[in-house]
Amino acid sequence: MLTWIVGPTGRFDTGVAKYSFELINALKKFKKDINIVSYEDNGKPNSLSRYIWQFILLPLHVVFKTRHDDLVIYQEAFSHLSFFRMFSNKKTMIIIHHVPEVNDLSIKGLYLKSLFFLLSKMKHVVYIVPTSFTGKLLNDVMKLPNEKINIVPNAISYAKDSELFDTKEISIVDSILEKKKKGYTIALNVGSFEKRKNLSVLTDVFRQLRNEKIYFIKAGFAIDEKNKNAFDTEMKESGIDYLLLDKVSSELICKLYECSDLYLATSTYEGFGRTLVEAQNAKCIVISSSIPAHNEIMNNAALEVTSYLQSDEWVKMIKTSLSMEQSERNKLIADGLINSSRFSPVNVAQTFMKIL
Repeated sequence: MLTWIVGPTGRFDTGVAKYSFELINALKKFKKDINIVSYEDNGKPNSLSRYIWQFILLPLHVVFKTRHDDLVIYQEAFSHLSFFRMFSNKKTMIIIHHVPEVNDLSIKGLYLKSLFFLLSKMKHVVYIVPTSFTGKLLNDVMKLPNEKINIVPNAISYAKDSELFDTKEISIVDSILEKKKKGYTIALNVGSFEKRKNLSVLTDVFRQLRNEKIYFIKAGFAIDEKNKNAFDTEMKESGIDYLLLDKVSSELICKLYECSDLYLATSTYEGFGRTLVEAQNAKCIVISSSIPAHNEIMNNAALEVTSYLQSDEWVKMIKTSLSMEQSERNKLIADGLINSSRFSPVNVAQTFMKIL
């Protein structure tokens, strides 16, 4: 039996949770018996009861219910659970998505650094990372042993079912398609408003591109409400016509990819970059910040912005994409489809099973 801890239900639509669910679904095709452990948070993932579950009830569950199971912990913030596996001779696997930066002095950053320090002393734990870049950080910065670090990329499927759309979602899609009929290029970004997402650069980008027929869509759970509100205010005060979608279904996100021409990945740091591959799956041209994780997973199938903190550089690359010959666009799209096939669930599941 394999027990897989996936955290609160209110975070199931995040890339971190999707990593686990895509992999779980793929493993089930190989007849793997998997017990999923989660917390029903009723839409309140940061409630007090959630933290009581995470730090009191869940450790007890790990001690008494998973002793004879291999255990997968879906993200680094739950790494403390590995300390409650001392008396189990089964394998404990922690999926590490993000490694805190050296100068990160936030409460979460300090908490994770403390966890990684303690983990470096443990012998019965192995680590799963989505990219070699993240693995190198774990080894170089957090001093976790390289021989215990395993690279398993995101398993990414592209399932779509527009029949599940509600009335509001149908209206959203119709409004986007109407823009396309009027000759607009649709540019998309999916994800949170965390500082590392570098979305503030886009407000100046779209000010400079005001005379271009580009319609920008920003979709995804905010996480940082303050940054979201500041971004929205600046876009509106600049008179930029754009669409902000906070809580969106997986089906609608798939449709947004389909409707879009460009995908803008502006992050200054990522452990992987799932949305870039999803965009390539949907035949979007990806314009990405030239950071190690993006470069690794894009495999030269995206347009890279080296000086990604400079809005002028994003403007130049967006204009470059708009001025490309159709044959050049077709090649970039084809390269993206080939690249995204590397992350098919079956291929990734086979990689994971070698660790079990």
